[in-house]
Amino acid sequence: MIGREPIHHYQHNQKIHAVALAPEGATVATASAFQVKVESANDKGFWETVADFEIQKLVNSLNLVPKVTCGPVAVAAADEDVYLLKAGEPTKILHSVYGLPVTCLDVSANEAAFGVKGFSWQINETNKK
Repeated sequence: MIGREPIHHYQHNQKIHAVALAPEGATVATASAFQVKVESANDKGFWETVADFEIQKLVNSLNLVPKVTCGPVAVAAADEDVYLLKAGEPTKILHSVYGLPVTCLDVSANEAAFGVKGFSWQINETNKK
């Protein structure tokens, strides 16, 4: 916010489950119900939707990949799946293991890291990287 007024706002029709801010530039990604929406300011400073994705699961983690020059790229985790979301391209699954939900997610320019919940009785094997 500049002063007391927001510089941009938009809404979803349902509760927002995850938010990601770009580490550089003016880009925000949000996940609501089965929709992931990426908004960014253009070179004139006007905000617009640059990407809109439909995922058939509720997103619980969302990150924007830093240092991308070809437009915003997001990585989303929903249940046991991790998705790569690029505008103009089909959604790509980076990881999927049935029954092992993703518990945390982080990205860099070259890598995505995430943890999954295991179902072992041994305390040192319940979370894996």
